[in-house]
Amino acid sequence: MCANYAVNTSVVFQSGFSAQKVPREEAKYPDYLICSHGCKEVIQLVSHVSGEVEFELCAIEALRMAQVLIAAVHGDTEPGDTHD
Repeated sequence: MCANYAVNTSVVFQSGFSAQKVPREEAKYPDYLICSHGCKEVIQLVSHVSGEVEFELCAIEALRMAQVLIAAVHGDTEPGDTHD
């Protein structure tokens, strides 16, 4: 993944969470980070209620999760399936 990123730049979701990308060294839960890719950055989901990091994953796994969520929105069983 590209190392060009803005540290602590947040994207806000209506669900009450924001997402921010931080250097791997700033991961709140580094021992629980599922990443065997050597990613240099971590995506954090931060609760608007508590202000705490609730979930972390590497950029590659974040993209995979996004694909799964998009597939679910479209009713696809696998990312990339189209039933329209």
